[in-house]
Amino acid sequence: MHAEMNVLRFAQPGDVLEVMRFKKYDDKLSMAKPCSWCMAEIKAAGIKKIKYTNWHGNWETMCVEAAL
Repeated sequence: MHAEMNVLRFAQPGDVLEVMRFKKYDDKLSMAKPCSWCMAEIKAAGIKKIKYTNWHGNWETMCVEAAL
């Protein structure tokens, strides 16, 4: 189960979903943008905004409607 799918069990429509991923070898943040399958489930759950870490460990924000 992807992390996004797990958290959607507790999410409410309108929530902001935050996803972060840590590298295994140095515990720094890495790319955590949801896959297309998770994005479809996120949209179906009524989530409107996602914050995720990019390859450099910086946070990015994505509007769900614009991403699909």
